[in-house]
Amino acid sequence: NTDLDIQAHRKSILFINGEFWGIYDLMEKMNEHFIAQHHGVNPDKIDFLEKRGDVIQGSNDEYAALLEYVRTHDLSVRENYEYVASRIDIDNYIDWCAIEIYIAHEDTDGNTKYWKPWTPDGKWRWILYDLDYGFWHLYQPEYAERLDAFSMFLHPKGNGNNHQGDNTLIRGLLQNEDFKQRFIERFVYHCTVTFAPDKVVPRIEALAANIEPYMERDKRRWPTMSVGTMDTWRQEHLQLLRDFATDRPSINLYYMQQYFGLSDTEMERLLTDKRILPRKR
Repeated sequence: NTDLDIQAHRKSILFINGEFWGIYDLMEKMNEHFIAQHHGVNPDKIDFLEKRGDVIQGSNDEYAALLEYVRTHDLSVRENYEYVASRIDIDNYIDWCAIEIYIAHEDTDGNTKYWKPWTPDGKWRWILYDLDYGFWHLYQPEYAERLDAFSMFLHPKGNGNNHQGDNTLIRGLLQNEDFKQRFIERFVYHCTVTFAPDKVVPRIEALAANIEPYMERDKRRWPTMSVGTMDTWRQEHLQLLRDFATDRPSINLYYMQQYFGLSDTEMERLLTDKRILPRKR
């Protein structure tokens, strides 16, 4: 349901000289050739950045100039907003932000990649990858503040670990009412359609069933990295994922309503599927 770039992936079991070596993740390498393959561009003629603008390929000059424009211009003014919108893929960026918020990803400062081609109409696009620190901040008391992923992602000091991530762009864009409404509607769509529990929970079960026959052997091969007993894996680790998938949409909608100051009437208009309603944990 998105136009985001993601890595093709499958779980694999590895043998070295006939010896079982465990369960591994086989996936596409996220580099300039990945972009070239998926978008038909010259890998030597792109700007490919990560984190706060660190260069992987090309230059960060254009992106730095764009952020400076956002810092120094009021994007509630239509002409200013339209200029920024001409430099980035708006739908791609909204989807990236919405999913990072949905999963309560706290590692956006280190796991953010984006790129644009060297063409006159080239736009910045974001890549969804490395979500290890998402999808689990739910029931541990020490991580209670991560429940409000909106405030975490849109914090005035920045997002990610210790606010080291740069959220200048999204905070600036949200000054514009049209963008804000577009963002809200898309976020509601992802919570109630893309990540509806009746879609995500079966996906969790299918992925778990795929690796379950090899989990015991993996535990024996890597005992210090083990998730405990098989019962612990099934009843605690997998259950945490199920609980997140079941509860997160309602929790996200609650904090979205609070962040944007939306009335119950406005939320009712947005929520066509009444099975998922805003709910504080």
